Amino acid sequence: MAEDRPENEAGRSRAPHMQAELPASPAKALEPKSAPQLDPDQAMSKPPKTRRRGGAVSRFLNLIGALTVLAALALAGVLTYAKIRFEAMGPLKAPSAIQITPGTSVGAIALDLEEAGIIENAYIFMGAIRLHGAAGRLKAGEYAIPTGASMRTVMNLLVSGKSILHKITLPEGWTSAQIIERVNADPVLVGDKVPVPEEGVLLPETYRFTRGLTRSRFVQQMKTAQTRLLDRLWDKRDPNLPFKTRAEALTLASIVEKETGVASERPHIAGVFVNRLVKGMRLQSDPTVIYGLVGGKGSLGHPLRVSELKSDTPYNTYKIKALPPGPIANPGAAAIRAVLNPMPTKDLFFVADGSGGHAFAENLADHRKNVLKWRKIEQSKPAAPAKDQPAAAPTGKPDKAQPAKAEPDKTKPNKAKLKTGPAEQPAPAGSDSEPSKGSVSINSKPLDLAAPSAGAPAKPK
Repeated sequence: MAEDRPENEAGRSRAPHMQAELPASPAKALEPKSAPQLDPDQAMSKPPKTRRRGGAVSRFLNLIGALTVLAALALAGVLTYAKIRFEAMGPLKAPSAIQITPGTSVGAIALDLEEAGIIENAYIFMGAIRLHGAAGRLKAGEYAIPTGASMRTVMNLLVSGKSILHKITLPEGWTSAQIIERVNADPVLVGDKVPVPEEGVLLPETYRFTRGLTRSRFVQQMKTAQTRLLDRLWDKRDPNLPFKTRAEALTLASIVEKETGVASERPHIAGVFVNRLVKGMRLQSDPTVIYGLVGGKGSLGHPLRVSELKSDTPYNTYKIKALPPGPIANPGAAAIRAVLNPMPTKDLFFVADGSGGHAFAENLADHRKNVLKWRKIEQSKPAAPAKDQPAAAPTGKPDKAQPAKAEPDKTKPNKAKLKTGPAEQPAPAGSDSEPSKGSVSINSKPLDLAAPSAGAPAKPK
């Protein structure tokens, strides 16, 4: 025990705070004790630094959250405003046209549209195009912009690719020289002027095309159209025709085209010429004489004269007993169809009836009666001074004594005058154009879609 005391004393000295007063009795142990008193210095001490840092972070996060909400509200406001402006009526006061060439950027298109007064804000337009994923879908071409078009309308138009279609009508019966003169003068077609092709190889028709089509490509399209048409109709031809080649069919069709004044008469006129070929008779067609004299010029400038009927050319069917060496014009589909499937008839003659059409006859006697009627009509008209008399109606027996018809001057185009149409409905944009790269051309003048515009494929006569 004596040895343990120093150890206990040492323990007490090392841990005085662990000493506790022992209760005197069990009842004393159950009595409540007062709480220990805090040191006044400890009670006045500041919170730990870790608590101060946590509060600063919280306040910072709250600030960020508030700014984010404000930014979101501001962005929503901007987007709402932009959407309203994008859908709203545009500033354009009158219809206009724009030309967008390949390689033009969205930014360049937007800025040019804004500068031209077509859209209100280039940046809203650019943003909307990208937001709608349309940046890679805008198509080059010439577009008609209506009055007050919204930016959405303009965007949809450029995405659609519905370019303005220009129109040329080339009448049936025009010579190749006349057609090419028209094509080379067209202000919408581009590229070098094209040479005159062979007679009869171009299909007279109304052609629609987009601005920038080259002249050479346009002429090639007319050639292809004529070839395809002739091939298709040739397979359905009458097997008893007196000619055996497509070239001969095209030649006769060109004569029928030039002789026809009333469209419904084409099959009848074709039937007369086929009958004369079968019988070995001369065709005696005035337009062939005229072509032999003036070629692709198309017109003599005066009524055909008796002296001119005696002209020595390979095209003068008053002298030759066969078809001329080639077409005298470019026939249309109706004339080709009429020649390949002519109207069954016994008629061998026809002469002008004074109304634009013809009077037909099976024999020379009836033909002479029709000629007399025609002469009376002509005599009732005011006489025009001339150095030589117009060609008179032939008389005599068939073939030996000029058993042909006599007709008034048929050198002028048989169809309506050349028509040039306005910019028409859209479409898809071709690849045969030669636009300058990366540019937007804007027509600042009002675009009257109901008024004629120079430039559109046309119909040869």
